[in-house]
Amino acid sequence: MTELIRPVARRCVADTASVYGLLDAITLIQPHARRVDAEEFQALKRPVAEDQTATLTGDDGSGRVV
Repeated sequence: MTELIRPVARRCVADTASVYGLLDAITLIQPHARRVDAEEFQALKRPVAEDQTATLTGDDGSGRVV
């Protein structure tokens, strides 16, 4: 049974760390990038490539990159 639980627990920890990393990236840029901070609405995306790298991008909801 533990061989089934360990992979699930590892995935949960990895997902949680990933979420905190994403929140850090979002909140750290706000005070330093006026154009980003000035946007009332921000749609953020972080697609992950096959090599496990990711790039955080954002737009104003109308497709204009911020």
